[in-house]
Amino acid sequence: MNIKIGADELIYHLRKNDKCKEIDDITLGNKIAKFFKGTFGEESFIQKDVPSYWCDNNYTINDYFKNKKLPLTSQLYEINIENICQVYRTIETWQ
Repeated sequence: MNIKIGADELIYHLRKNDKCKEIDDITLGNKIAKFFKGTFGEESFIQKDVPSYWCDNNYTINDYFKNKKLPLTSQLYEINIENICQVYRTIETWQ
């Protein structure tokens, strides 16, 4: 079974866990792209500039983006669900 996962989800995970704080979103997105294409092949890439959906009752989307440093769009990938642990194990090593 395959699942779709966006770079925005991975960036959110990293930011939430205080990782890669010195890396901007574009550079981090490029690093994620390189990892996915190198590990799972070009076919893992589905689409770029897919809207990210961040919602919080206390903030507008722009405020939430600005305060949390989350991307407004990201690249979308599709991988076998059995590989999801490998993805998180890898990005957890990034600084």
